[in-house]
Amino acid sequence: QNKFYLGKLRALGDSLFLKNRYGVGFNIALMCDEKATDSVDAMVRARLPGVEAMQSTAGYLVYSVPRRALHMIPSFFELIENASEKSIRNNELPTVYEWGISNADLEEVFLRLAVKSTGLNAKLGGMDDQTEQM
Repeated sequence: QNKFYLGKLRALGDSLFLKNRYGVGFNIALMCDEKATDSVDAMVRARLPGVEAMQSTAGYLVYSVPRRALHMIPSFFELIENASEKSIRNNELPTVYEWGISNADLEEVFLRLAVKSTGLNAKLGGMDDQTEQM
């Protein structure tokens, strides 16, 4: 796929290459009690250093997890599952009752390329002004 921005070729490669090159890593989505969003957010930030909050709406939280924290994801989900099981055993609703994980999507890649191209964010790390090819 070719990715142009303002008439300049910014990236060239298939979707997997572009996601790996320009994507942050993975996105984690959590559904929790709306009253618990602050405590869940604090737990996520403590367990997965470097996460970036992407969305927080009515108990639906989405975080971008950098590659350097990928090895922490299994223990993070184990913690959530154990807490949920404990809540259920105590006849309580779990604080986090749904979760999911997904690979970075192409929309994120396009947005990061556009931001880099306009010079709005010099801290994207790992991207240069040269055209990337597979």
